[in-house]
Amino acid sequence: MTQAAKEIMGVETISVVADKGYYDATDISNCEQSGTTCYVAVVDSYSHAPDPRYDRKNFRYDAENDCYICPDGQILPFNRLQKREDGGADRRYQNRRICKNCANREKCTINKAGRIISRNPNQGGLDTMNARMKTEAGREIFRQRKKIIEHPFGTTKAVWGFKQFLCRTREKVTGEQSLAFLAYNFRRVFSIFRQNGKSMAAAVL
Repeated sequence: MTQAAKEIMGVETISVVADKGYYDATDISNCEQSGTTCYVAVVDSYSHAPDPRYDRKNFRYDAENDCYICPDGQILPFNRLQKREDGGADRRYQNRRICKNCANREKCTINKAGRIISRNPNQGGLDTMNARMKTEAGREIFRQRKKIIEHPFGTTKAVWGFKQFLCRTREKVTGEQSLAFLAYNFRRVFSIFRQNGKSMAAAVL
């Protein structure tokens, strides 16, 4: 979608904003590498440890040495590749010896093999985006998304009564939805002209 948007607008770079859950690690990584700046709230889907201090988010990744460092400062080196259902493979990090003798093991994991951390090969792109989302500028852009995109849906559904589709199949539903938002855009533009004391018809002609 971002590539199509850049082609339509004739630009090389673009910023995109999306709500929680609307992301894929591969897509985010590709976007970040192709001149698209992403602002997407990533869902924290990591499993929690018996003690919150040892949650996945508290393990720091060391890119230079390709390892994870646990909250106690112990190193979990790369262990092996782990295949996923989609055909890809995650990098797995583990240190059986350290975990076996760790005094806080029960707080960290119930796995007999010790703590295992899996890393998506495109995690770097997600990390870059997550760091951006933690900045005040990133949070402000995401707040603007809520103001801009939620209003059309609320207006068409609650005010216009467009609560369900009359058509079936993806192509027809897309057409029906496009007509609804085309009408919304025309009315919105008309309102902007009127608020500024200008004539939309005169501007078009």
